[in-house]
Amino acid sequence: MSPKRLVFYTENRAYGGLERFLFDAIASAPADWDVCLIHNDHPGFAERLAARVARPLRRLSLPIAPRSPFFDRLGRHLPRLAAAAPARWAARTFTRRHFEHSRGLIRAALEAVGPADVIHIVNGGYPGALSCAAAAAVAAEHGIPRRVYSILSVHDPVFAPAPEPSVERELLADVGVFVVNCEAARQALLRHRGFPAARVVTVHTGIPEPAPDAAVARRLRARWLGDGDILVGCLGALYPLKGHRYLIEALPAALKRAPGLRLALVGDGESAGELKALARALRVEKLVSFPGYHDGDSADALAAFDVLAHPTSQTEGLPYAILEAMALGKPIVATAVGGVPEAIQDRVTGLLVPPASAPALAEALVTLGQDRCLAQRLGDAARRRQHELFSLEHTTAGLRAVYR
Repeated sequence: MSPKRLVFYTENRAYGGLERFLFDAIASAPADWDVCLIHNDHPGFAERLAARVARPLRRLSLPIAPRSPFFDRLGRHLPRLAAAAPARWAARTFTRRHFEHSRGLIRAALEAVGPADVIHIVNGGYPGALSCAAAAAVAAEHGIPRRVYSILSVHDPVFAPAPEPSVERELLADVGVFVVNCEAARQALLRHRGFPAARVVTVHTGIPEPAPDAAVARRLRARWLGDGDILVGCLGALYPLKGHRYLIEALPAALKRAPGLRLALVGDGESAGELKALARALRVEKLVSFPGYHDGDSADALAAFDVLAHPTSQTEGLPYAILEAMALGKPIVATAVGGVPEAIQDRVTGLLVPPASAPALAEALVTLGQDRCLAQRLGDAARRRQHELFSLEHTTAGLRAVYR
């Protein structure tokens, strides 16, 4: 009997959780299966794939154009536009053309790959990449019997543009099972989009055991901590929805009771300039490090922190930074959004605070800064919970069950 063929499709525009999930899923696919990957042409993607995935893999890169930011913004503001009907028609026309163009490219790629038993489409948020819906349509056309679609964040209709109705209808008809990485994401799809409950499955994100380099972590800590004694760190892209501004706003109040606190925002993104200006305005710029994008092992950066802060203010799935910090036994302060409470239990495996609240963040940071016994106890409990519920082995078993 010939080996089964598993095809992955993704559209990825930046390094982050989507890539990590995809690479781990490819690496942990059954060893006797033939695995192929179809993806958009994005700088650096192939090099990162080669560094993370050792198994044999056939790869096809396609010139998939990104969704237009203009039409995304238009979709959000349609209710306030006087010419809403013409604007809606223009947005839908562009969406359908983009969808059909992507479908043509993916159709040719699947024909080159040949017959497949399973296709696993990895999307970021929802509705996310339009080409992922196109990939599902092509897979249905080709008669691929098992069509799996991953969504890696929690859909929030307040912040996400509404899906184009005809595309969403096709997606629901073409996909056999939707896989989400936390129960919050599952409930959001059922509640806000009306997805069939029997076809939405939760497979929690899992991670391999992190192995930080102690010498590298010490060097990073010394560089970021400066003259302080407690390093609070964030690891991830600097975007508005990540809530870094509230963490900076919390610092002046926290310093009055815990003057040794220092902050490192490790990452890059569109909010970097605004955040630096905020730190200057609050006169804490010498106490906040902005190292930029960390191109080394994320575990090294996390090992350098005394406390991980994850202040997402809007919507979140199940972040890798939180899971890795748990595995390293780090005390964590996080906002109670999306799937975060499925990992962090307040005052058991970390401290949870409301989103967009600088005073609550300040109080939590002071608590951990002043009570090192509590910080140690929370970190130890977090390590145990990660090992029990969020290991890569758990995720691998869940995905293999979905494939079969």
